[in-house]
Amino acid sequence: MSLQQKHEWAAFECVPYRLTRSLSDLNGYDQYTHRGMPAGAVEAVADLFHDLPSPPKRDPDELMEVYRLIQRFRRAKLPRDVFTARSFAKLVVAAREAVQVG
Repeated sequence: MSLQQKHEWAAFECVPYRLTRSLSDLNGYDQYTHRGMPAGAVEAVADLFHDLPSPPKRDPDELMEVYRLIQRFRRAKLPRDVFTARSFAKLVVAAREAVQVG
C-alpha cells in the first residue's frame, strides 16, 4: 500500500489465489497471503503497511514478538472465545501496550 494509492480495505488469505478464484469481484485489489501461519500473517501485515511514514513496528521480527506477547496474554487472561466485544477490546489494549513496551 503506497501513500499515493489509498486502499479502502485489505484481504488476508491462507491459500494463494483462492480469494481471486472465489470472489472474482475482488480483482484489482492486492492480496496478502498468510499461508495459515502466524509468521505468514505477520509478513502479510508488514507488507501491507510497509509504506507508512512512521509505523510503531516495521520489522517482521519485532511484529512477531508482539504477536508472541499477545498470544501469552490471551492464554493467561482471556476466555477461549476471544471474538466477543470485551475480549477483543482487552486484546487491543494488550497489543497497544506490547507495541509501546516492545
